[in-house]
Amino acid sequence: MAVALLGGVLALGLAGRWMPPAPAWVDVHAGWGVLGWVIVLLASVARVVMPMFQGTAAVDARVQALWLGSAWLALLGAGGGRLAGADGRWLADAVALHALLFVIAALWLQWRASRQRRGPLVWSWRAGLVALALAAPALAFGARGGLLAAALGLGIAPLLLLGMAMEIVPFVDWIELHRRCGRGVQLPGVQRLLPDGDKFGVLLAQLPLLLLPAAVLWPRPWLACAAGLALLLAWLAAWSALRGVRRRADDFLLKVEYRP
Repeated sequence: MAVALLGGVLALGLAGRWMPPAPAWVDVHAGWGVLGWVIVLLASVARVVMPMFQGTAAVDARVQALWLGSAWLALLGAGGGRLAGADGRWLADAVALHALLFVIAALWLQWRASRQRRGPLVWSWRAGLVALALAAPALAFGARGGLLAAALGLGIAPLLLLGMAMEIVPFVDWIELHRRCGRGVQLPGVQRLLPDGDKFGVLLAQLPLLLLPAAVLWPRPWLACAAGLALLLAWLAAWSALRGVRRRADDFLLKVEYRP
């Protein structure tokens, strides 16, 4: 909530309806938004859903608490230092370090998991984690590195968030089918609501997102337009696949209703 409110105040400043935002406050907002909101949220959710959907071991609660505490302390210290007049290097380093620790832990857990569970979700998360591992050190290379990290971040979101949505959405729809049909009706399996072929199709649709970092490294108008189109198509592919879950569930309900 604090990150969102600070972002709103900064946006008002850019629009000329508030005092112009100071660069230090922009840096603090970015640091807290990336690490204190997005990465902490991913790490917290991953501790629950990775064992559930990817067959990994669960992270020890004490290790998770240590990482979380370190992240908050680093953000408070580096953010306070930035507001006191220090440059943004310490804040960027804090974000990069804790992001890399999360990536290393998640990839290690995936590596040790059963190979039988290495489906589309695992590959989607693995690609997203590798992109995050590349984005983190890019923060150390000034404004250009920040743009590269942001471009990689746009590609990370579909890989991690949509990859998880491909598992959660059909599971939720299956629960809804169970609630509406009750006992005595054989329901389609979760995998039939969203087959692996559709999931891999969504994963393959993320490959053109490589144009995002390319547009930063080699700035060209046509390349920027192509990267934007690739991002749009990636989200459209995910929407189409998730819409298919609802369509299959509705088709099953129609068959149940018209069954003699």
